[in-house]
Amino acid sequence: MVRALGAFRFVRFMMLALALGACTTQPRDEVRVNVGMQLPEPAKAHDYAALYTPYAMMATAAYTDKFALNKLNCPDPGRLAFAQEGESRGDADYRKTVRGWIGYLNARGWECRFGVYGSLPCPPRAGGEKECKPVGGLEFHVWRRMQGNNCREAVIAFRGTDKNDTGDWVSNLRWLHRLAPKFDQYAQV
Repeated sequence: MVRALGAFRFVRFMMLALALGACTTQPRDEVRVNVGMQLPEPAKAHDYAALYTPYAMMATAAYTDKFALNKLNCPDPGRLAFAQEGESRGDADYRKTVRGWIGYLNARGWECRFGVYGSLPCPPRAGGEKECKPVGGLEFHVWRRMQGNNCREAVIAFRGTDKNDTGDWVSNLRWLHRLAPKFDQYAQV
């Protein structure tokens, strides 16, 4: 029995190591590209970087602190110009970088239309505000790029997990507390 338990733990550890180590075999200057049903083919990352750079900038801007958002909850270049009290050097560098990226995006026709910071309200089917307690921590921005009078492209850029945000962890671990469901970030969007 003890030997079987040890073997099970070893196999479980090896599967985890294999899953986490799979990306280490891909060179950092290479991407895997597939179109439709084709198998992924290796390609130079440089050839695709310019295509995806605006989306990476938008996703990074979704981490903007509340003080630097405008009334529509979009990153405000004017507010990003000013330091917050007690701001670390790393935070200042981030703030300045995002400010530059917002200018870059705006110069290429992108505009942030609105954002959400905190949580979305509970829908009536969830019991309304009385029974439903939305989990906080949600942040995203909706961007668009126009071509004439037509919307050429729309993007919803989400903030990822913030290790210091309890709402993020409640949402990420939702499968562990399914018997006591919450209106977490995934349910909100």
